[in-house]
Amino acid sequence: MKKIKVLILRNFTVEPLLDEINEKLKKKNLIAEYLVSGYDSSINDLINKKSKFYDFKPDIILFFFSIDTYFKNIVIKSNKKKINNKINEDVMLILSELQKNFC
Repeated sequence: MKKIKVLILRNFTVEPLLDEINEKLKKKNLIAEYLVSGYDSSINDLINKKSKFYDFKPDIILFFFSIDTYFKNIVIKSNKKKINNKINEDVMLILSELQKNFC
């Protein structure tokens, strides 16, 4: 079986999913070594070039984010346009960092 490194970026508990992911990978003759981000540090660690993410050198990055959880500590008035703009900005930042540094 081939070993692969899987980086999991998340802001909620994903550990119960690992058994299912392992089963799917096993069917493809793959064994995973995981690095699972902290709940609130994924974005900062992704932006920080000295974070453990970069030393890990993942083969696959899985992204598990709940928008509700992400914005629970961000105070934004109930203006939908501001909320949508913030979501778009943050998602574009994340995608840009992933593409720039891991593709």
